[in-house]
Amino acid sequence: MKCFGCGRKLPGDNEFCPYCGERLDLNRPGASLRSSGGPVTQAPGAEPDPQEFEKTVSVVDKADKQIKAAAGTVVFIAVINILLGAFLSFFPNVLSGADSMFDSVDGIYYIIAGLMYLGLSFGTNRRSRVCFLIAVGYFVFDAVILLIAGGMSGGAAALFMRIVLIWGLFTGTLNSFKYHSLMKKYKDMPGNETADFIRERKPVMKKRQVVFRVILGCLGIGAAIYGFTGGVYIEGRDFSDWTDYSSGAVTVKMPSSYIGEFSEQYPDMPGVTYRFAQSDSYIGSVFLITYSNMLSYAEVTAEEAGELEDILMSELIIEIDANTSEQSTGAMAGKVRYTQLRIEIQGMPGAIRCFSYGNDVYMAGILLNGKDDLENDYIGRFLESIKVML
Repeated sequence: MKCFGCGRKLPGDNEFCPYCGERLDLNRPGASLRSSGGPVTQAPGAEPDPQEFEKTVSVVDKADKQIKAAAGTVVFIAVINILLGAFLSFFPNVLSGADSMFDSVDGIYYIIAGLMYLGLSFGTNRRSRVCFLIAVGYFVFDAVILLIAGGMSGGAAALFMRIVLIWGLFTGTLNSFKYHSLMKKYKDMPGNETADFIRERKPVMKKRQVVFRVILGCLGIGAAIYGFTGGVYIEGRDFSDWTDYSSGAVTVKMPSSYIGEFSEQYPDMPGVTYRFAQSDSYIGSVFLITYSNMLSYAEVTAEEAGELEDILMSELIIEIDANTSEQSTGAMAGKVRYTQLRIEIQGMPGAIRCFSYGNDVYMAGILLNGKDDLENDYIGRFLESIKVML
Protein backbone atom coordinates (compact mmCIF):
# COMPACT_ATOMS: atom_id res chain seq x y z
CA MET A 1 0.00 0.00 0.00
CA LYS A 2 0.96 3.64 -0.32
CA CYS A 3 1.01 6.37 2.33
CA PHE A 4 -1.66 9.02 1.78
CA GLY A 5 0.73 11.68 3.12
CA CYS A 6 4.11 11.18 1.48
CA GLY A 7 3.16 8.67 -1.23
CA ARG A 8 5.83 6.12 -0.30
CA LYS A 9 5.26 2.40 -0.65
CA LEU A 10 4.82 0.70 2.71
CA PRO A 11 5.37 -3.00 3.53
CA GLY A 12 2.55 -4.79 5.38
CA ASP A 13 -0.35 -3.20 7.18
CA ASN A 14 0.59 -0.21 9.30
CA GLU A 15 -1.59 2.16 11.30
CA PHE A 16 0.85 5.06 10.82
CA CYS A 17 3.43 5.84 8.13
CA PRO A 18 6.95 5.36 9.58
CA TYR A 19 8.24 8.20 7.35
CA CYS A 20 5.79 11.06 7.89
CA GLY A 21 3.50 9.82 10.68
CA GLU A 22 0.33 9.83 8.58
CA ARG A 23 -2.62 7.72 9.82
CA LEU A 24 -3.27 5.02 7.24
CA ASP A 25 -6.53 3.36 8.37
CA LEU A 26 -9.31 5.07 6.40
CA ASN A 27 -12.01 3.37 8.44
CA ARG A 28 -11.00 5.03 11.70
CA PRO A 29 -12.27 8.48 12.77
CA GLY A 30 -10.00 11.33 11.65
CA ALA A 31 -8.30 9.20 9.04
CA SER A 32 -6.30 11.05 6.38
CA LEU A 33 -7.99 11.94 3.15
CA ARG A 34 -5.28 14.33 2.06
CA SER A 35 -5.57 13.33 -1.58
CA SER A 36 -9.24 14.35 -1.55
CA GLY A 37 -8.93 17.43 0.68
CA GLY A 38 -10.00 15.74 3.97
CA PRO A 39 -8.55 16.23 7.47
CA VAL A 40 -5.00 15.31 8.39
CA THR A 41 -4.02 13.56 11.58
CA GLN A 42 -0.42 12.85 12.55
CA ALA A 43 0.85 10.06 14.75
CA PRO A 44 2.11 11.36 18.09
CA GLY A 45 5.86 11.01 18.35
CA ALA A 46 6.28 9.56 14.84
CA GLU A 47 9.88 9.88 13.71
CA PRO A 48 10.86 10.50 10.07
CA ASP A 49 13.26 8.44 8.05
CA PRO A 50 16.85 9.44 9.04
CA GLN A 51 17.79 10.18 5.43
CA GLU A 52 14.67 12.32 5.02
CA PHE A 53 15.54 14.20 8.19
CA GLU A 54 19.12 14.88 7.09
CA LYS A 55 17.93 16.07 3.69
CA THR A 56 15.40 18.42 5.31
CA VAL A 57 18.03 19.79 7.70
CA SER A 58 20.33 20.54 4.76
CA VAL A 59 17.57 22.29 2.80
CA VAL A 60 16.46 24.36 5.79
CA ASP A 61 20.03 25.34 6.68
CA LYS A 62 20.73 26.52 3.14
CA ALA A 63 17.42 28.36 2.85
CA ASP A 64 17.90 29.96 6.26
CA LYS A 65 21.36 31.30 5.37
CA GLN A 66 20.16 32.79 2.09
CA ILE A 67 17.10 34.31 3.75
CA LYS A 68 19.29 35.92 6.42
CA ALA A 69 21.60 37.29 3.71
CA ALA A 70 18.63 38.70 1.79
CA ALA A 71 17.15 40.20 4.97
CA GLY A 72 20.52 41.86 5.56
CA THR A 73 20.39 43.19 2.00
CA VAL A 74 17.06 44.87 2.72
CA VAL A 75 18.58 46.55 5.80
CA PHE A 76 21.62 47.61 3.75
CA ILE A 77 19.41 49.23 1.09
CA ALA A 78 17.44 51.01 3.83
CA VAL A 79 20.62 52.35 5.46
CA ILE A 80 22.09 53.64 2.18
CA ASN A 81 18.86 55.38 1.14
CA ILE A 82 18.19 57.00 4.52
CA LEU A 83 21.78 58.18 5.05
CA LEU A 84 22.03 59.58 1.51
CA GLY A 85 18.62 61.24 1.82
CA ALA A 86 19.52 62.71 5.21
CA PHE A 87 22.81 64.07 3.85
CA LEU A 88 21.03 65.71 0.91
CA SER A 89 18.42 67.20 3.26
CA PHE A 90 20.88 68.62 5.81
CA PHE A 91 23.59 69.64 3.31
CA PRO A 92 21.77 70.26 0.00
CA ASN A 93 24.59 72.27 -1.59
CA VAL A 94 27.40 69.75 -1.09
CA LEU A 95 26.31 67.19 -3.70
CA SER A 96 24.20 69.55 -5.82
CA GLY A 97 25.42 71.26 -8.91
CA ALA A 98 25.54 71.06 -12.66
CA ASP A 99 27.81 68.02 -12.68
CA SER A 100 26.09 66.18 -9.85
CA MET A 101 23.68 63.29 -10.28
CA PHE A 102 21.88 64.38 -7.10
CA ASP A 103 19.31 67.09 -6.51
CA SER A 104 18.52 68.43 -3.03
CA VAL A 105 14.89 67.50 -3.70
CA ASP A 106 16.00 63.89 -4.20
CA GLY A 107 16.72 63.68 -0.48
CA ILE A 108 13.02 63.32 0.31
CA TYR A 109 12.65 60.51 -2.22
CA TYR A 110 15.64 58.59 -0.87
CA ILE A 111 14.38 58.91 2.71
CA ILE A 112 10.89 57.68 1.82
CA ALA A 113 12.35 54.71 -0.05
CA GLY A 114 14.71 53.98 2.84
CA LEU A 115 11.90 54.09 5.40
CA MET A 116 9.89 51.68 3.27
CA TYR A 117 12.78 49.20 3.14
CA LEU A 118 13.33 49.67 6.87
CA GLY A 119 9.71 48.74 7.56
CA LEU A 120 9.99 45.73 5.25
CA SER A 121 13.11 44.58 7.11
CA PHE A 122 10.98 43.71 10.15
CA GLY A 123 9.00 41.31 7.95
CA THR A 124 11.94 39.88 6.02
CA ASN A 125 13.70 39.14 9.31
CA ARG A 126 10.70 36.91 10.15
CA ARG A 127 10.81 35.23 6.74
CA SER A 128 7.76 37.07 5.38
CA ARG A 129 7.16 36.14 1.76
CA VAL A 130 5.02 39.24 1.17
CA CYS A 131 7.73 41.59 2.45
CA PHE A 132 10.36 39.90 0.28
CA LEU A 133 8.12 40.20 -2.78
CA ILE A 134 7.50 43.91 -2.15
CA ALA A 135 11.22 44.56 -1.59
CA VAL A 136 12.44 42.82 -4.74
CA GLY A 137 9.52 44.13 -6.80
CA TYR A 138 10.11 47.76 -5.87
CA PHE A 139 13.88 47.48 -6.30
CA VAL A 140 13.49 46.05 -9.81
CA PHE A 141 10.81 48.61 -10.70
CA ASP A 142 13.02 51.48 -9.55
CA ALA A 143 15.99 50.16 -11.54
CA VAL A 144 13.90 49.78 -14.70
CA ILE A 145 12.50 53.31 -14.38
CA LEU A 146 16.03 54.72 -13.99
CA LEU A 147 17.22 52.82 -17.06
CA ILE A 148 14.28 54.03 -19.15
CA ALA A 149 14.77 57.61 -18.01
CA GLY A 150 18.50 57.39 -18.57
CA GLY A 151 19.17 58.46 -15.01
CA MET A 152 21.22 55.54 -13.65
CA SER A 153 24.58 57.07 -12.87
CA GLY A 154 27.75 55.44 -11.61
CA GLY A 155 28.58 53.40 -14.70
CA ALA A 156 29.40 49.70 -14.63
CA ALA A 157 30.10 49.65 -10.89
CA ALA A 158 26.62 50.93 -10.01
CA LEU A 159 25.01 48.51 -12.47
CA PHE A 160 26.98 45.59 -11.01
CA MET A 161 25.94 46.58 -7.47
CA ARG A 162 22.28 46.69 -8.46
CA ILE A 163 22.52 43.25 -10.09
CA VAL A 164 24.11 41.81 -6.93
CA LEU A 165 21.42 43.32 -4.71
CA ILE A 166 18.60 42.15 -6.98
CA TRP A 167 20.03 38.63 -7.02
CA GLY A 168 20.31 38.62 -3.23
CA LEU A 169 16.70 39.74 -2.83
CA PHE A 170 15.50 37.26 -5.44
CA THR A 171 17.19 34.25 -3.83
CA GLY A 172 15.88 35.35 -0.44
CA THR A 173 12.36 35.52 -1.84
CA LEU A 174 12.58 32.01 -3.34
CA ASN A 175 13.97 30.54 -0.14
CA SER A 176 11.31 32.22 2.00
CA PHE A 177 8.72 30.27 -0.01
CA LYS A 178 10.76 27.08 0.42
CA TYR A 179 11.04 27.69 4.16
CA HIS A 180 7.29 28.20 4.60
CA SER A 181 6.57 25.15 2.46
CA LEU A 182 8.57 23.01 4.88
CA MET A 183 6.88 24.70 7.84
CA LYS A 184 3.49 23.84 6.42
CA LYS A 185 4.51 20.25 5.83
CA TYR A 186 5.79 19.56 9.34
CA LYS A 187 4.09 22.08 11.66
CA ASP A 188 1.28 19.68 12.73
CA MET A 189 3.62 16.86 13.76
CA PRO A 190 3.95 16.95 17.56
CA GLY A 191 7.04 15.18 18.80
CA ASN A 192 8.47 14.78 15.29
CA GLU A 193 12.19 15.53 15.15
CA THR A 194 11.94 17.32 11.78
CA ALA A 195 9.01 19.40 12.96
CA ASP A 196 10.88 20.37 16.14
CA PHE A 197 13.93 21.33 14.09
CA ILE A 198 11.87 23.58 11.79
CA ARG A 199 10.08 25.26 14.69
CA GLU A 200 13.36 25.96 16.50
CA ARG A 201 14.59 27.93 13.48
CA LYS A 202 11.84 30.52 13.87
CA PRO A 203 13.74 33.85 13.92
CA VAL A 204 13.57 36.25 16.85
CA MET A 205 14.76 39.85 16.37
CA LYS A 206 17.34 40.84 18.96
CA LYS A 207 16.95 43.97 21.05
CA ARG A 208 19.93 45.73 19.45
CA GLN A 209 18.46 45.09 15.99
CA VAL A 210 15.19 46.74 17.02
CA VAL A 211 17.01 49.70 18.60
CA PHE A 212 19.13 50.18 15.46
CA ARG A 213 16.03 50.24 13.26
CA VAL A 214 14.24 52.69 15.54
CA ILE A 215 17.22 55.09 15.60
CA LEU A 216 17.62 54.87 11.83
CA GLY A 217 13.90 55.46 11.33
CA CYS A 218 13.93 58.52 13.60
CA LEU A 219 16.89 59.92 11.67
CA GLY A 220 15.07 59.43 8.38
CA ILE A 221 11.82 60.99 9.58
CA GLY A 222 13.65 63.94 11.14
CA ALA A 223 15.70 64.55 7.97
CA ALA A 224 12.59 64.33 5.80
CA ILE A 225 10.76 66.90 7.93
CA TYR A 226 13.78 69.20 7.92
CA GLY A 227 14.32 68.79 4.17
CA PHE A 228 10.69 69.52 3.37
CA THR A 229 10.07 72.46 5.70
CA GLY A 230 13.56 73.90 5.48
CA GLY A 231 14.40 73.17 1.88
CA VAL A 232 11.86 71.91 -0.63
CA TYR A 233 8.88 73.79 0.74
CA ILE A 234 10.56 77.20 0.99
CA GLU A 235 13.22 76.91 -1.73
CA GLY A 236 12.71 79.65 -4.27
CA ARG A 237 10.10 81.57 -2.26
CA ASP A 238 12.51 84.37 -1.33
CA PHE A 239 13.71 86.00 -4.55
CA SER A 240 16.71 87.50 -2.76
CA ASP A 241 18.06 83.97 -2.33
CA TRP A 242 17.95 83.15 -6.04
CA THR A 243 21.28 82.14 -7.58
CA ASP A 244 23.11 83.98 -10.36
CA TYR A 245 23.73 81.79 -13.41
CA SER A 246 25.81 82.76 -16.45
CA SER A 247 25.93 81.41 -19.99
CA GLY A 248 27.93 83.18 -22.66
CA ALA A 249 27.36 86.90 -22.19
CA VAL A 250 24.11 86.54 -20.23
CA THR A 251 23.38 86.29 -16.51
CA VAL A 252 19.99 85.37 -15.00
CA LYS A 253 18.59 84.53 -11.57
CA MET A 254 17.79 80.87 -10.83
CA PRO A 255 15.56 79.87 -7.87
CA SER A 256 17.60 76.83 -6.79
CA SER A 257 21.28 76.21 -6.17
CA TYR A 258 20.89 73.02 -8.20
CA ILE A 259 21.05 73.80 -11.93
CA GLY A 260 20.75 70.97 -14.40
CA GLU A 261 22.34 71.61 -17.77
CA PHE A 262 23.46 69.89 -20.93
CA SER A 263 24.83 70.96 -24.31
CA GLU A 264 25.06 69.46 -27.79
CA GLN A 265 25.81 70.41 -31.34
CA TYR A 266 22.77 71.93 -33.04
CA PRO A 267 21.39 69.54 -35.70
CA ASP A 268 22.67 70.21 -39.23
CA MET A 269 24.55 73.34 -38.09
CA PRO A 270 28.29 72.71 -37.62
CA GLY A 271 29.81 75.11 -35.10
CA VAL A 272 26.48 75.97 -33.47
CA THR A 273 26.07 74.71 -29.88
CA TYR A 274 22.73 74.31 -28.11
CA ARG A 275 23.03 74.69 -24.35
CA PHE A 276 20.10 74.20 -21.96
CA ALA A 277 20.09 75.06 -18.23
CA GLN A 278 17.14 74.62 -15.85
CA SER A 279 16.52 75.19 -12.16
CA ASP A 280 13.45 73.82 -10.32
CA SER A 281 12.05 74.84 -6.95
CA TYR A 282 8.80 74.93 -5.01
CA ILE A 283 7.51 77.95 -6.95
CA GLY A 284 8.29 76.61 -10.42
CA SER A 285 11.00 76.31 -13.08
CA VAL A 286 13.42 78.71 -14.74
CA PHE A 287 15.46 77.96 -17.87
CA LEU A 288 18.01 79.57 -20.14
CA ILE A 289 18.71 78.33 -23.68
CA THR A 290 21.84 79.46 -25.51
CA TYR A 291 22.41 79.03 -29.26
CA SER A 292 26.14 79.74 -29.47
CA ASN A 293 27.40 81.13 -32.82
CA MET A 294 23.92 80.88 -34.37
CA LEU A 295 24.01 84.26 -36.15
CA SER A 296 27.49 83.62 -37.56
CA TYR A 297 26.34 80.35 -39.10
CA ALA A 298 23.09 81.79 -40.41
CA GLU A 299 24.93 84.83 -41.84
CA VAL A 300 22.02 87.12 -41.08
CA THR A 301 21.95 90.87 -40.71
CA ALA A 302 20.89 92.63 -37.54
CA GLU A 303 17.42 93.13 -39.01
CA GLU A 304 17.12 89.44 -39.95
CA ALA A 305 18.20 88.36 -36.47
CA GLY A 306 14.77 89.34 -35.14
CA GLU A 307 13.09 87.00 -37.61
CA LEU A 308 15.41 84.14 -36.55
CA GLU A 309 14.58 84.80 -32.88
CA ASP A 310 10.86 84.62 -33.68
CA ILE A 311 11.35 81.30 -35.49
CA LEU A 312 13.26 79.79 -32.57
CA MET A 313 10.69 81.02 -30.08
CA SER A 314 7.83 79.63 -32.17
CA GLU A 315 9.56 76.22 -32.29
CA LEU A 316 9.91 76.24 -28.51
CA ILE A 317 6.26 77.22 -27.99
CA ILE A 318 5.15 74.33 -30.19
CA GLU A 319 7.49 71.93 -28.41
CA ILE A 320 6.25 72.76 -24.91
CA ASP A 321 2.63 73.06 -26.12
CA ALA A 322 2.04 76.46 -24.51
CA ASN A 323 -0.70 79.03 -25.08
CA THR A 324 0.66 82.52 -25.70
CA SER A 325 -0.55 86.05 -25.08
CA GLU A 326 0.72 89.59 -24.61
CA GLN A 327 3.60 89.61 -27.05
CA SER A 328 5.82 92.62 -26.55
CA THR A 329 9.21 94.03 -27.48
CA GLY A 330 11.71 96.15 -25.61
CA ALA A 331 15.37 96.80 -24.94
CA MET A 332 17.73 95.87 -22.14
CA ALA A 333 20.97 97.58 -21.12
CA GLY A 334 23.22 98.27 -24.08
CA LYS A 335 20.21 98.64 -26.35
CA VAL A 336 19.87 94.87 -26.69
CA ARG A 337 16.44 94.38 -28.12
CA TYR A 338 14.19 91.44 -27.20
CA THR A 339 10.86 89.82 -28.02
CA GLN A 340 8.80 88.66 -25.08
CA LEU A 341 5.78 86.37 -24.72
CA ARG A 342 3.48 85.58 -21.82
CA ILE A 343 2.65 81.86 -21.81
CA GLU A 344 0.43 79.40 -19.97
CA ILE A 345 0.67 75.59 -19.80
CA GLN A 346 -2.25 73.78 -18.18
CA GLY A 347 -3.00 76.67 -15.86
CA MET A 348 0.65 77.39 -15.05
CA PRO A 349 1.64 80.97 -16.02
CA GLY A 350 5.05 82.06 -17.27
CA ALA A 351 7.01 84.11 -19.76
CA ILE A 352 9.76 83.69 -22.39
CA ARG A 353 12.18 86.36 -23.57
CA CYS A 354 14.26 85.91 -26.73
CA PHE A 355 17.16 88.13 -27.81
CA SER A 356 20.56 88.04 -29.46
CA TYR A 357 23.96 89.45 -28.58
CA GLY A 358 27.07 89.09 -30.67
CA ASN A 359 26.69 85.86 -32.62
CA ASP A 360 24.63 84.13 -29.93
CA VAL A 361 20.86 83.82 -29.52
CA TYR A 362 19.31 83.42 -26.05
CA MET A 363 15.92 82.39 -24.71
CA ALA A 364 15.19 82.81 -21.01
CA GLY A 365 11.94 81.56 -19.50
CA ILE A 366 10.04 81.02 -16.29
CA LEU A 367 7.03 78.81 -15.52
CA LEU A 368 5.25 78.99 -12.16
CA ASN A 369 3.54 76.00 -10.55
CA GLY A 370 0.33 77.95 -9.98
CA LYS A 371 -1.35 81.31 -10.36
CA ASP A 372 -1.19 81.93 -6.62
CA ASP A 373 2.47 82.90 -7.03
CA LEU A 374 1.64 85.69 -9.48
CA GLU A 375 1.07 88.11 -6.61
CA ASN A 376 4.77 87.83 -5.66
CA ASP A 377 5.74 88.98 -9.17
CA TYR A 378 8.31 86.24 -9.68
CA ILE A 379 7.87 86.56 -13.43
CA GLY A 380 8.57 90.29 -13.48
CA ARG A 381 11.57 90.06 -11.17
CA PHE A 382 13.00 87.17 -13.15
CA LEU A 383 12.73 89.09 -16.42
CA GLU A 384 14.41 92.11 -14.80
CA SER A 385 17.27 89.85 -13.64
CA ILE A 386 18.28 89.02 -17.22
CA LYS A 387 21.46 90.96 -17.85
CA VAL A 388 23.87 91.13 -20.78
CA MET A 389 27.51 91.51 -19.77
CA LEU A 390 28.61 94.18 -22.21
